[in-house]
Amino acid sequence: MPETELKPHTRSAHIQGLFARIAKDYDRLNSIISLGLHHSWRRRTIKEMGALKGRRILDLCTGTGDLAILAAKEGAKVVGVDFCEEMLAIGREKIEKAGLRDRVKFKMCSIPPLPFGDKTFDCLTCGFGLRHLPMKKETFEELLRVLRPNGRMAILEVGRPGQRIFKGMHHLYFYHLMPYLGKIFAGDSEPYRYLGESTDLYLPQKEELLGLMEKAGFAHPKVIDLTFGAAAIYVGAKRKG
Repeated sequence: MPETELKPHTRSAHIQGLFARIAKDYDRLNSIISLGLHHSWRRRTIKEMGALKGRRILDLCTGTGDLAILAAKEGAKVVGVDFCEEMLAIGREKIEKAGLRDRVKFKMCSIPPLPFGDKTFDCLTCGFGLRHLPMKKETFEELLRVLRPNGRMAILEVGRPGQRIFKGMHHLYFYHLMPYLGKIFAGDSEPYRYLGESTDLYLPQKEELLGLMEKAGFAHPKVIDLTFGAAAIYVGAKRKG
C-alpha cells in the first residue's frame, strides 16, 4: 500500500532528499526503468511546443536537464529550475558536454511560487515532476502567470492507465519491479518505491488534472497518451491578449 500522505513542507524535504540520493544513477535508471522509451516521450513533449528557435523556455523540475537540452538543441533559450542541487550538478555537466552553456541556465529553487516576472516565457515544459507540486488551481495559475499570451505548456508525466489489464501492469511495475531495479542498479530501493507511490498519492486522474488546468485559465487543455498509457503529455495554452 502507498505510504501515508505527507504534509507539504515535510513532503518537499523528503522528495529533495530522495532525489539527492539517486542523482548519480538517475539517468541510467530512467533508461532501464522505461526501457529507453523516455527519450521518445521527451522528444514528443518538445514537439508539442512547435518551432522553438529564438523562444524562451521554462523547464520546471528540470532534474538533470534532459528536456532543457532537447529544447536548446532546437534553438531555444532555456531556464531550468529544480530544488535538488545534486540533480542540477549532473545537468550542468551534461550542458557543458553538449556545448549548450550559452543556451541553458539552471536555477535552484522550490516552487511554487516561481521567481520570475509575469509573461516571461514563450513555453513551459516539465518532465515527470508535476506530481511533486501542490495539485491545486493556484499552482496552475502560477504557471500561467509566467507564460506570454499564446504561450504553450507541455507536461510529461507518468500515465494513469484506465483499462484493468494495464492498471494491473502499472501496479506490478511501480510497486514491485521499480524498487527491485533501484535496489539492483543503484543499491537503494526506497526512492524508486516512492516514485511509484507518488503517482497514486499525488497525481490526479486525467479528467481532474485537465479540469485544474481549465479552471486556472489554460485554453484547450488536452492529454496525449503514450505507449498504451504508460506516460502522458498534458498540453495547454495561454489565451491571447
